[in-house]
Amino acid sequence: MTWKISTKEDRWSKCYSGKCRCSQQTQTVSCWKLNLVEVPRLQTVPFDVRKIYMGQNAIQSLHKDTFLGLTLMKELELSDNKIDYLPEVIFENSHSLQHLKLNKNKIECLHKKLLSSTYFLETLDISHNMIEGLPEDLLTICTKLVALNLSYNKIKFIPSSFFKDLINLEEIDLSSNEILKLKNETFKGLFQLKILKLQRNQLEILESGVFSDLLLLQVFNLRQNRLTAIESGLFKNLHHLVSLDLTANWLSKLSGEEFLELHFLTELHLGHNFLTELPESAFSRMHLLQSLYLLHNKLKELRSKSFNGLISLQTLFLNNNILYRIHPQSFQPLKNLKYLQLDSNKLMNIPLHSLDYMDKLKSIKLIKNPWHCDCSVHYLSRWLSGNSDKVWPSEPTCLGPALSRGFSWEQNVLQEESWKKARGGHLNVKRSNQKVLHLNLDEDNWARYFIIKKKEGFLRKKKLNFNQ
Repeated sequence: MTWKISTKEDRWSKCYSGKCRCSQQTQTVSCWKLNLVEVPRLQTVPFDVRKIYMGQNAIQSLHKDTFLGLTLMKELELSDNKIDYLPEVIFENSHSLQHLKLNKNKIECLHKKLLSSTYFLETLDISHNMIEGLPEDLLTICTKLVALNLSYNKIKFIPSSFFKDLINLEEIDLSSNEILKLKNETFKGLFQLKILKLQRNQLEILESGVFSDLLLLQVFNLRQNRLTAIESGLFKNLHHLVSLDLTANWLSKLSGEEFLELHFLTELHLGHNFLTELPESAFSRMHLLQSLYLLHNKLKELRSKSFNGLISLQTLFLNNNILYRIHPQSFQPLKNLKYLQLDSNKLMNIPLHSLDYMDKLKSIKLIKNPWHCDCSVHYLSRWLSGNSDKVWPSEPTCLGPALSRGFSWEQNVLQEESWKKARGGHLNVKRSNQKVLHLNLDEDNWARYFIIKKKEGFLRKKKLNFNQ
């Protein structure tokens, strides 16, 4: 029914003669990647084995006595098989087990007493299975558990006392499940938790007290859920949080109070939402924030105090919004910014001195905006000329006026645009290394002149006449 567990003196020599690879020195038995469809019955396994590796096979089932008598086993890997069921008592004698990997199988359910003897279990990986429900008492005895991975299952609900008394737990991965809601008691008492992954679930609402006991939490991932709003006080007590990911939710508005207590946050992801504006107080206390991702939202404008308080910010992604206006002082607090992306917006120009505050800027992306190359972009053209090494992947292209359309900034830097309505008068335009142009304007016409500096170094004149 299963392999032979031996206590005899020649147990290790017999182990070597079997299909699996054995090492008495490391007290290891490895049946890894042997195309097994069942546990090899002729294999001898010493009772004092410490590590067993059976991953990457095609084992479909395990007898309840498979590990009977292996009381010294500390590490067991059964990952990447086709196991769909685990007998209730299969780990009954696994008193020394510390690390258990059951990931990448076809397990559909777990018996509530499955781990009732694993007092010293520290890491448990049951990810990439087909588990729909979790027994409330599954982990009751596992008070030394440090890391738990339940990702990529079909879990819809977490029992309110599932993590009760797991005071040493530092990492929980519940990502890629179908969780709809979390009760306030779900994470109660997890004072040592440092990493919590809840991405790719179906969470719509999170009550304000659900994370209040996670005093040492550092990394929090909530991306790809269905959150439409962040309740006031949701992140209260998360004073040690350094990374927060809210990418790809359904957020359309920020009140400005969501992040006020996240003083140690260094990375904030808000991209791929539906935000239309940024409250001026939203980031005012985040003095240590280094990376802010706001790409793929519906932002229309940046106000004067949109980024107040972000004195340590180094990376700012604002691409793929519908920005059409930037206040001249929007970037003033960003003295340490190094990477700025403004591409794929609706910007026609950049206000005077807007980019001068960022002395440490290394890279800026401006393409795919409808830049209007008239007098209003003189500042930007001069800035680009002096900072061409920072612009990537290419210089922006003029969309208008008509005479400038299609020219890149490198090829076509607008020097002057003159509009004048004349009735029988004259218009003089003078440039260095060029004769004075003396032009008669018809009484009933407008004249528009563009003096365009070409990359090759010569000047070109263009003229448009418009009937009144």
